[in-house]
Amino acid sequence: MRYRLTEYSSDQIVTFQIESIAGQPNALKASWDVSSLKSVLWPQFTQQRREDELWRTTCLELFIGKMGEASYVELNVSPTGGWNAYQFNTYREGMKQSEVIEIINFQVSDFFLEATFQGIDMAFPITLGPAVIIEKEGGELDYFAIKHGDNPDFHDAALHTKIDHL
Repeated sequence: MRYRLTEYSSDQIVTFQIESIAGQPNALKASWDVSSLKSVLWPQFTQQRREDELWRTTCLELFIGKMGEASYVELNVSPTGGWNAYQFNTYREGMKQSEVIEIINFQVSDFFLEATFQGIDMAFPITLGPAVIIEKEGGELDYFAIKHGDNPDFHDAALHTKIDHL
């Protein structure tokens, strides 16, 4: 499934794609393409590792929740190779690092990143909230999502989309 993510305060667009992995019911492949943007600070890959606070600079995110439940998962990846997965009990509460979710494939090139995650509960229907934070030259951040509210808030499940299958 492919989605267009729009920037909070402009008409810029990036592309997000998600797909299931045949024979692996708890795995998904996600990709983000930001090649349409100008003046993006796209950091160089250094090494794949778990890292916190990736959202302070260019970061690609995915929020996954079960319909009707307050708990959700947040996945973060950076072009540097940094990544992490967090579980939340409710909206922005009870955050802890997920030891169940792992990256089993990570590929990055100029303005494109693809990551395959394993260990995700994909009991449909789910809510999906792909997001992108882009640091521009000069340090300003742009925020991209499927939908926006009054302020950029990627944790708000009301702004996510429901999907019944991949």
